[in-house]
Amino acid sequence: KARVMIIDAERLVPMPDYSIEPGFSGEPVPYDRTSNTGRAAIDRATVQRFLDVHLFGSLGLARAAGPHLEQSPAPRIVNTVSSALWGVPGMVPYGSAKGAVLALTHNLAVAGEAHGILVNAIAPGAGTRMVDATGDALPPGYAETMKQTMPAELVAPVAAFLASRDCAFTGEVLSASGGGVARLVTVRTPGIRDPHLTPEGVRDRIDAILDLDGAKLHETGARVPTGAGRVLAEAARGCRPRGR
Repeated sequence: KARVMIIDAERLVPMPDYSIEPGFSGEPVPYDRTSNTGRAAIDRATVQRFLDVHLFGSLGLARAAGPHLEQSPAPRIVNTVSSALWGVPGMVPYGSAKGAVLALTHNLAVAGEAHGILVNAIAPGAGTRMVDATGDALPPGYAETMKQTMPAELVAPVAAFLASRDCAFTGEVLSASGGGVARLVTVRTPGIRDPHLTPEGVRDRIDAILDLDGAKLHETGARVPTGAGRVLAEAARGCRPRGR
């Protein structure tokens, strides 16, 4: 077992209260969300601090675990993202850092392919003690509702599955909240194509650009699709998904 606390991007410090099994990347980190709210908090130093913890912390842990994962019969990495990456009032530093972790997850999935390392992420929603530190970022009474209807025990099974050998896909994000589990994806609309495109042309056809009818999953990966796209592509060829 590896017992660590992420203090900065370059240092992993022992901490007895958290345990990370090989093949599972968690985020037991010091957290102070009170400095995450308000316009004054959107400064370079604050944003950098959140990036150090979430982005560089996740990257540093993945790098440290890499040699061990390459020797594992079922190498898995599970990062933690958040719905805040799509925009939540008062959470610019936090949401931006979590968006960076999402991009990191997709790129680590591509980088880990040669070693059979599957990299996914979970977007959890639970009424934990961190909710109490959100200040005015949540509507009145919402924190108590979260604690009553969204226990952490209903998030843990999803994280455990993603870290297990039964998980055979990579580059995916699963949301987990209150017993609900869903796949989060990015799509690409059919859009428009105009070899003589102008700003006015974009303006006049913006409805077609934004129209979701016919939208397709936007796959990640430089040369091959990752995530469920890979699973489907290999199933079509009569192959099992890459993984161990």
